[in-house]
Amino acid sequence: MKMNRLWIVFNGEIYEYRELRARLISQGHRFRTQSDTETILHLYEQEGPEAIRHLRGMFAFAIWDARKKQLLLSRDRSEKSPSTTRSCPRVSTSAANSNA
Repeated sequence: MKMNRLWIVFNGEIYEYRELRARLISQGHRFRTQSDTETILHLYEQEGPEAIRHLRGMFAFAIWDARKKQLLLSRDRSEKSPSTTRSCPRVSTSAANSNA
């Protein structure tokens, strides 16, 4: 999903996304979908990397912020959604498991 300067790759489920979405709407955010994925992007837009502190669920995601040229990788605290990251001199990869 793309939102202006933000891009996200997401797998999983955010349990309380409806409540987060309602709060963001009350703060002026406009949504195009009903998805938890878009809620993550709006929350990131509002709070930056601190947004992940508000998320509860089973998830792993990557957000690319084109304006800042930054990549944020995150996963749930219980690590139920598997992910792995590898970095090389000019390349960074992320996958659901180390066999990918």
